[in-house]
Amino acid sequence: MRFHLFGLAQIPTCKENTYEPMTPLVWNMAKMLKDNGHYVIFYGAEGSDAPCDEMVNLVPGDLLPKGLQMGAFGVPVAAWKNDGAAPAWQAFTINGRRELKERYRTGDISLISFGHYQKFVAEESELACEFICGYSGIFTSHKVFPSYAWMHYLYGELKMERSPNWADVVIPHYIDISEFTVQENKEDYLLCLGRLDRDKGTDIAIDIANRSGSKIVVAGVDMVTHDIPDWLRNLPGNVEFTGYVNTEQRLKLLQGAKALLHPCRWLEPFGMVLIEAMACGTPVIGSDWGALTEIIQQGITGFRCRNMEEFITAVGKVDTINPNVCRHIAEEKYSLDIAYKGYINYYERISKLIGGGWYETRGTWRGPAVVDHVRKLKISGEIRGAEIGVDRGSLSGYLVRELPELYLNMVDTWTVFEVDSDYAQSGDLITLRTQEQRNEDFAEALRVTKEAEDRRYVWPFTSKEAASKIQDESLDFVFIDADHSYTGVLADLKLWASKVRKGGLICGHDYAHPYFPQWGVTQAVNEYAASISRSVQLGADWTWFIHLGDD
Repeated sequence: MRFHLFGLAQIPTCKENTYEPMTPLVWNMAKMLKDNGHYVIFYGAEGSDAPCDEMVNLVPGDLLPKGLQMGAFGVPVAAWKNDGAAPAWQAFTINGRRELKERYRTGDISLISFGHYQKFVAEESELACEFICGYSGIFTSHKVFPSYAWMHYLYGELKMERSPNWADVVIPHYIDISEFTVQENKEDYLLCLGRLDRDKGTDIAIDIANRSGSKIVVAGVDMVTHDIPDWLRNLPGNVEFTGYVNTEQRLKLLQGAKALLHPCRWLEPFGMVLIEAMACGTPVIGSDWGALTEIIQQGITGFRCRNMEEFITAVGKVDTINPNVCRHIAEEKYSLDIAYKGYINYYERISKLIGGGWYETRGTWRGPAVVDHVRKLKISGEIRGAEIGVDRGSLSGYLVRELPELYLNMVDTWTVFEVDSDYAQSGDLITLRTQEQRNEDFAEALRVTKEAEDRRYVWPFTSKEAASKIQDESLDFVFIDADHSYTGVLADLKLWASKVRKGGLICGHDYAHPYFPQWGVTQAVNEYAASISRSVQLGADWTWFIHLGDD
């Protein structure tokens, strides 16, 4: 099998003149695939040396200066600030789209490691997968979650409790066990390792150590200041702060600790440090929620606690945990061999799903939902429709392929957005695109609809300008996915509803999108539907539909 693997790799750390390997999850995915005979094309930063058959440098070294501030998972802090305009991310996106388009073949699988910042990968691939979904911004039809706790949490957030994605799976994160060794004779300290913030419960860990009369080593830095925060420095107790630690120092601390404390306040999607500790024969004492409930085996690899009394008791019982048992379980559940078996079964499964049925690859994408509603109009003969906000033409291309009787109006300015517009302030990454990128979007929209060039009408105008050229009541449906601000959506609804015949359909995208609550789609659609006494139906991928016929 051929894989396209994306990730910023081999980047400087927050300490000047020091470098760390790329995020182990991406590195080890490349290693697993390469070692098992698959063809791996890795797309990363200049200087990366991931195991692969072909290295594609997307980010020049001068955009990754020494001392670059790094965040979790080896991702530049700029990404965590949603800074899609950062030069490194712009280079990654622009160059990545171009290079992937040149190399991708039907049957390949593209692997996405960082959510929406790699959305272009899915746009340029027939089959793309988010393979380390330990974040909230999931968007593809193929996702691998690190824990059932996190998958179920996101399903609830996305209101998918009645429509989970059959293609999604849970495969725990993984480590190269050979990089970790067991130290059976532990030293007399507890360890708290990771970013220093309240979510991770670093202050609770210090309190546990104080109350149990133990020394604690706290290793890590605040993700914003890249220093030890004052609210931790000022806590009393037998505390040793190490600040940032490199890979070698991290391993030594994990090996020597009598226990790793991880009393996090939030629902951990996984927690790599937990399985690293287990691989060193070190028990884990943590909270009793999130992925910790799946990783920490009570009384076997550590303890899960619900109050301070239980945490203190657990500290007193860590000597009852066998280091070799911790190691054995790490080998049995989190090694590369075990992870590879789970992943290759998953990759082979999704590669066979393209073709249709209730399990279709794009079953949770907007395309099938729109086609289904258009089919319900029971139109005999030609279908007349319009998409407002075509972007790269993924939906337009799908519609003209699935509906051979469709004549489609494609409306988009394909120009940059005004920086002071409501939509530009909404946080949507499309509003950050340059004119060069928008030109590429236009070219791609033409390419994916070329097979229906006699059935498409391309309108490179504003929504208002295009609407003025379309006859009233001449369309069977309109799909609105342009300016997502309240004023923009309401204006498009009023402009285009008059173009739809009685009994037709007006619909669109991003209704109640959980990641962009500031968008005005929901309010505008609800108000418009109420004004014409119609109901709003919801579909997959945050689609909405208003049928203009009789209920």
